[in-house]
Amino acid sequence: GRGIENASIFAIAAAENEANAAEPLAADELPPAAAIVEEAAERAGMRLTWQPTVRFDPSAPLAEQLCRGPRTSGDWSIRVEPDGAVFLPRGPAASAGNLLEDDWATIANSEPFAAYRRRLASDTHCDDCPGLAICAADCPREPAGWG
Repeated sequence: GRGIENASIFAIAAAENEANAAEPLAADELPPAAAIVEEAAERAGMRLTWQPTVRFDPSAPLAEQLCRGPRTSGDWSIRVEPDGAVFLPRGPAASAGNLLEDDWATIANSEPFAAYRRRLASDTHCDDCPGLAICAADCPREPAGWG
């Protein structure tokens, strides 16, 4: 479809205790919505890569939230802020160190990176929605994995 072969996508959602009818998808609504998106991508012959879900912010315009988007793309990438702070591609936004002050070994062996490697090594798929690609980027029902 339309010459697009690869697409990267993310959802904006509210945690269960934050959701109401006037706001975006709730965490439990993400897997069924993801299934629809993945089926459409498959029919169009597109390769779809899911990025971590972004938590809905009722105080910010939707356009601003879309611009915030995920911190990075892929499991083995980092985000470096102008001040040198290093952030992981997904999960809690905790700095793993500073490129201007720390050597790479210190950053790579920091607790945020160690916790991230443990999460990558664990299976995030469940019996409720087997085979969904979105689940490889953490269970979409769990806000702890959101950006």
